Amino acid sequence: MHTRGDTMVFVEEDRVLFTGDVVMSQRFLAAQNDSSITTWLATLDELAALNPVKIVPSHGVIGDASLITRDREFLIAVRDRVAELKRAGKSIDESPC
Repeated sequence: MHTRGDTMVFVEEDRVLFTGDVVMSQRFLAAQNDSSITTWLATLDELAALNPVKIVPSHGVIGDASLITRDREFLIAVRDRVAELKRAGKSIDESPC
């Protein structure tokens, strides 16, 4: 996930999910050195299973569950591209930014 201290709150009766930095609406997902895409994706799956009707991110405007889907798709694309570059034997310096 984003950091080791991410906090989320789900208000079940209203189906409103406060995601902290785990889901963003108008900003790039910010990974840290200790971030884990695998853990982040698993967490997004857990959040999607809550079926929230509103998502309140720490950055950007309130949205709906499509924010989770969008961020999940982005992280999968990053994970897959990094794996592809590693299989090709590319170092971090040889990888396009």
